[in-house]
Amino acid sequence: MVRSSLTTFLLGFLLTTAVAAAEAPLPERARQGDPEAQYQLGLACYRGTGVPRDRAAAALWFQRAAEKGQSAAAAKLGEMYGRGDGVTQDYAAAVKWLEKAADAGNPAGLNGLGLLYADGRGVPRDGARAIKLFRKAARHKDPRGDYNLAQMYADGNGVDRDMIESAKLFQKAADRGLPDAQSKLGSLYAVGLGVTRDMATALRYIRMAADVGFPEAENNLGLMYANGDGVAKDLAAAAAWYRKAAIQGWPAAQNNLSAACSAGLGVPKNQAEGLAWIILAADSGNRDYILARDRMNRRVDSKILAEADVLVERLRREVADNR
Repeated sequence: MVRSSLTTFLLGFLLTTAVAAAEAPLPERARQGDPEAQYQLGLACYRGTGVPRDRAAAALWFQRAAEKGQSAAAAKLGEMYGRGDGVTQDYAAAVKWLEKAADAGNPAGLNGLGLLYADGRGVPRDGARAIKLFRKAARHKDPRGDYNLAQMYADGNGVDRDMIESAKLFQKAADRGLPDAQSKLGSLYAVGLGVTRDMATALRYIRMAADVGFPEAENNLGLMYANGDGVAKDLAAAAAWYRKAAIQGWPAAQNNLSAACSAGLGVPKNQAEGLAWIILAADSGNRDYILARDRMNRRVDSKILAEADVLVERLRREVADNR
């Protein structure tokens, strides 16, 4: 009886302790060394969810979790090193952390490492190895693996170029809800590449991706409204979709919105705003946007230049907050 009571007491104590630990605030659990809490706090810092947005702090928490074997944290940290996002860009570090995640079978790690091999960043370019990594991610039913495979077939990287196979893989990823794939598949239907041209289907997939805020699709939907492709021509709708993508930092949309503002196409004519948007588009390094910016700079007067200077700084902050 004493032994049974002691066992019951210990079980109750352990359960109470476990519940208390689970109910502790996320930052407290992260500071106590819980790798899952560290990963979740890293995500919160990365996204600015419930805490100030801080990519450097996110990288720190991801690293602490990754060092304890949390594979999703290792994948996220590797991606950040690959982009120079919150940390100094370092492909060797990207490879290190993505390999840890990939070795654990994490789909994001497999995809991230595959992309490095596909492009030859931090490792020798090896399309065949990238394909193997993407296929392994796809076997985990990860739509990003199918998407990356589709892109390899479209580029002829590691495999013979095959747009029919590419379209099938984009379709597979799109039907699993990946906006990137929905946007790409819609574009293929719009031009009839790898599939029979079908503007209704193009519109359906592009709108799917645009409706969840994918900027490439938002810009493409804007183009469809501007040109009356698959929809009734509507310049106001076109400008609205350009704006959604532009504020997320999509250079093509910034260029298109600049043209709309400068000419008053679907929006009130505003040369200062037009100049501000083309300045932002040119920040991408695209030569055509740089030339367009320089031409516009020469055409407008000093008052418009001054207004654009003020506006572009505000827009840069808004874009940074929406990336």
